[in-house]
Amino acid sequence: MSLFKFLFGSKAENSEEAKKVDDEKSFDVLKYDGVRALKIGQADYAVKCLNAALEISDDLECHDYLSQALMRAGDLPGAIEQVNILSEAQPENVDIYLRKADIAYMMEDYKMVGDACEKALLYDSDNALALYMYGRACMAMGDDANAVAMFTKSLAATDSFGDAMLLRGRAYLRMGDVDSAADDAEHLMRLNPDNEDVLLLSAAVARQRGENDEALNIYNKVIDLNPFCTAAFEQRAALRREMGDDAGADADIDALREINPESDDQDIARRVDESRRAIDPFGIG
Repeated sequence: MSLFKFLFGSKAENSEEAKKVDDEKSFDVLKYDGVRALKIGQADYAVKCLNAALEISDDLECHDYLSQALMRAGDLPGAIEQVNILSEAQPENVDIYLRKADIAYMMEDYKMVGDACEKALLYDSDNALALYMYGRACMAMGDDANAVAMFTKSLAATDSFGDAMLLRGRAYLRMGDVDSAADDAEHLMRLNPDNEDVLLLSAAVARQRGENDEALNIYNKVIDLNPFCTAAFEQRAALRREMGDDAGADADIDALREINPESDDQDIARRVDESRRAIDPFGIG
């Protein structure tokens, strides 16, 4: 070994080793702080810490936590970028595609939801959640027939998936298949007789069958269970108006003003009209 290398080489090697140790310590601290911040709801700080950690070392777990932090911080496109990194590294990880589908749904990018669900189903064809999310995206795009198909497959994979049956019932109603919607509503009522969403589906079925008094009784029950359920007030107001009970409809609209004082009369009238069209989608009532 030359004298020069003996005097200076080992010092350089030690310096590089020391920097490596310092970087590892900094990475661990930043990653730990980011994860801790994420767990206590400090999403913005978590994003800063995790981004700084990734500048030191490209770590898949950091990308995973960063995607969650960006979701909570409201940066949904940024969260998608992180999920894409994860899916490239782990192309057979179904949970990654499900997270992507969830984020895309919040972005109202329903095509992306469908693409992500298809990837998940490629590796797990009976994944009930992927089928449900795919059906939900189809429904959001107005493709009720495919939505029903996806919800039915989801229920075949796990018959305890009440949300899938609830949305399938709504899709059946929008398609005009009242009997199938009624079957789903009746099954759900046996399982969750006091669930607001189930009761509202049952009321919509009753309305489509012309059983207005029954629908009105169901809306009354929902409001008794939850005096702040705006959907029940909106739908009851619409039904009362159609039944000629203008005083009752006006009382429901007054209740909506109290529940949502920031809403103006035009906004309330629009929502009530939407409720009327929702329970009479073909304009035959």
